[in-house]
Amino acid sequence: MRTLPQIRIKQQKSGQKFQYVCISVFTNSSFPVIAQCLFKRKISLEKATMKRLIKIQLFAALIFVQTLSFLALPLQGQQTFCNPLNLNYRFMGDALDAREAADAVIVLFQDDYYLFASRSGGYWTSPDLREWTLIIPEGIDIETYAPGVVAMRDSLFYVPSATSQVYKTGDPKSGIWQKGPRIASYGDPAFFLDDDGRLYMCYGVSNNAPISVVELDPVTFQEIGSKVDVVYAKASVHGWERRGDDNLLDEEPWIEGSWMIKENGKYYLHYAGPGTEFKTYADGIYVADSPLGPYEYATYSPFAFKPTGFISGAGHGSTFKDKDGNYWHIGTMTISVQHMFERRLGLAPVSFDEDGHIHCNTAWGDYPQYLPGVVDDPVNNNYAGMVLLSHKKFVMASSSLDDYGIDNAVDEDARTYWCAQTGGSNEWMIIDLGIECNVEAVQVNFAEHNTDPGIVRGRENLLYEQYILEKSSDGLHWETLVDKSLNMRDVPHDYTELVQPVLTRYIKLTNVFTPGGGNFAIRDLRIFGNSDRAVYTTVADFSVERDSEDGRDAVIRWTPVEDADGYIIHYGIAPDKLYNNYMVYDADSVAIHSLNHGVEYYFSVEAFDTGTEYYRNAGEFHTHQSGNWNDPDTWTVFDGLGWTYPAPGVPSVSDGPITILEGHTVVVTENDSADQLTVAGGGILELGKGVTFQVNDYIGSDMVVLGTLRNYGALICDTMATVSFSGSGRYEHKQDGGVIPTAIWNPSSLCIIDSVKTSVPSNLNQNFFNLVWNCPGQTANLDMKWNEITIGGDITIQNTGSAQLQMCDPEAGTDALVNIEGDIIQSGGAFAATATNDANTTVVINHLGNIHITGGDFSICRGSQGGNGTTTWNIYGNIILENATTRNANTDGAKFIFCNAGSTQMLSFSGVTFAGGGFP
Repeated sequence: MRTLPQIRIKQQKSGQKFQYVCISVFTNSSFPVIAQCLFKRKISLEKATMKRLIKIQLFAALIFVQTLSFLALPLQGQQTFCNPLNLNYRFMGDALDAREAADAVIVLFQDDYYLFASRSGGYWTSPDLREWTLIIPEGIDIETYAPGVVAMRDSLFYVPSATSQVYKTGDPKSGIWQKGPRIASYGDPAFFLDDDGRLYMCYGVSNNAPISVVELDPVTFQEIGSKVDVVYAKASVHGWERRGDDNLLDEEPWIEGSWMIKENGKYYLHYAGPGTEFKTYADGIYVADSPLGPYEYATYSPFAFKPTGFISGAGHGSTFKDKDGNYWHIGTMTISVQHMFERRLGLAPVSFDEDGHIHCNTAWGDYPQYLPGVVDDPVNNNYAGMVLLSHKKFVMASSSLDDYGIDNAVDEDARTYWCAQTGGSNEWMIIDLGIECNVEAVQVNFAEHNTDPGIVRGRENLLYEQYILEKSSDGLHWETLVDKSLNMRDVPHDYTELVQPVLTRYIKLTNVFTPGGGNFAIRDLRIFGNSDRAVYTTVADFSVERDSEDGRDAVIRWTPVEDADGYIIHYGIAPDKLYNNYMVYDADSVAIHSLNHGVEYYFSVEAFDTGTEYYRNAGEFHTHQSGNWNDPDTWTVFDGLGWTYPAPGVPSVSDGPITILEGHTVVVTENDSADQLTVAGGGILELGKGVTFQVNDYIGSDMVVLGTLRNYGALICDTMATVSFSGSGRYEHKQDGGVIPTAIWNPSSLCIIDSVKTSVPSNLNQNFFNLVWNCPGQTANLDMKWNEITIGGDITIQNTGSAQLQMCDPEAGTDALVNIEGDIIQSGGAFAATATNDANTTVVINHLGNIHITGGDFSICRGSQGGNGTTTWNIYGNIILENATTRNANTDGAKFIFCNAGSTQMLSFSGVTFAGGGFP
């Protein structure tokens, strides 16, 4: 354990501000002695102290060097918090500009809380769940995912996932741990200590294996008796277990992250699915009368579920009691843009109803909530009543990078961000709330852009953000609202509750210092308030359409409430058990795909009005219903005062933004063009056969697909125009040949090619995320000509008709390189890395995921490569072939290389036919 510097703090009063000035820092011989006076914010702390502080980790509880406006409550005086938790999340070592913490466990030990999370470079402690202090330990494996922790006897016991060493300490604040017993290797381990002193292990992390429970000896940690398999994936019945941000991908989910608690003699085993990167990541429940079962699925599952909002996800968490006896759930929240494991943590209250049903209240879950200990019955009373005032308001900035526009800072989406052109102190943004509002709290959510890994990675270097918030009623004259220009803490999601509401219209955020040499970047500047003006209305006029054959799906539609900004759709298995929810803004319907088939559900719709209006451009078009692009009845238009239906005309490039809303399908049957076009999640734009649709480069975003683009025709773009598939955006190529539009394929996006016969689509050499090839009518051998691209997700091959498909086809004497970050999943067809017969060709596949073949013909090389070419497939995952054929036409030059040094990789064959050349 490193010896920490001691810090003396002197408080100086200066007018209406309190300046906390670090006057001296004393250390032992392990550290340099630092003596530094900090008075005015004009002094560059970076220049003055960074060289000496760079190797010292200063913690929140030990240093508090910042200037606080009289309007901001000190941290210990705050009554509320706002998810995601404002922890100093560690920068990832295997991704750029990405932080992570997930799979959290909170335990109460010796009257302090301890928070452990995946690969965080340490763990945190807190006396009250308000302020967390990071501890960097010694003698412990802290770099592994999903730790298991239990407080037992006079010690904390800790084991990382899929390892066999238990560690223990009687003094976790010291950071000193010793090795304890050896243990069997458990994926996603979770200890459960029963009140009779018996110890159990819950474990499992797989898309094809169960969650299991086994008893352990509480001293030796060896297994007692046999394990019991409890949880298997049942996505065909449990809608919420389906993969995808909207639970629409019928793929095997990852079932993982178990945790057990006991209440009123019942044992509750919760487990996570369908995948940590999805907004629908949640915890379900099985219940038993004994830790070893038998268990029964709780039909109200999932019990911890947050699929919508600024930041989503609630899975792979732990449920614990606070000092007042109230239950809380700490869960994983997803960003998953720069890396699948780019995640945060969220806290929500939990309770049990009179029927023993556990429920976690995530409604308003990323709005201000009362801190533990502030209110009685937090599961019913924890929402602090402040509404979001900044969403979709008019916003301006000092500068913006392309593709990181300022609107991203008010879009209520943690996966997007505004990025200034520099990290300088001259960068700023201003929000116009539209009218004067009572501002009560502010959350500054920083993004990471172009940071120096040598500075931000690890726990050695001092990271901090410095900024100033100002307020104005006219946009010309400004007063300080919050001054953190001397802040010395790492505050990536900095939440400030004001002493009292402040009446203002404009909020300005000015950068002072950005860590790591990065650009000043903001995911969202979230302004909360108007708790005295907000109006909540129960919507009486709504309908529920539930699929009679697939009860996992339902669509809820309602008559919009005048002036409502958004709606919360509550649902559950009884009228008084509406425990789950979706939150939507500016909508009149929502599609839910998370229901349990065969279970009866009840619904309610609640509208909320913040007392403000969204900023809308006159001339903005929205769909009113499904229909033809060139039919005015399809559209409604905003004229600056209200929405007009039917629109007096159809959208054109001279109009404002165009949005195809969820549940609407718009078909283009004549050549046309558009700009600032958004296909919302659940919406569909269909280009008819022979139709050319042009995306123009004009004002704002050119084309964003969150729903589906179905292409029977041609989509062309201006030179500088951009097409982006975001969220679960989906492209369907419905023709033989044709052209795949050049696009930005963001995480979770999907490209489906299902109508090719004799001609491969051109422009296939792109950085797709997920790609599916399913062409039963294919009769010609085709190649995608991939080279120097990265596939960010999975490649799924389902059907290639009577022909075959190859990834790479380099010409003689040339190379081809493909990077694959997800899995290759093949159930049919004939698929190969290459089939070229040209000499002196070199094909390299770098593959981080798995190869899982359950049918068809899979080959590394179906061509000779002239006898002197090579194909090298570097794989970091497993290779599993079942009931398939494999061959290799280049037996001397084609090979797989298993690259995951230090880890076990699997090569498995079952029912495989080894054709010419077999498997290399």
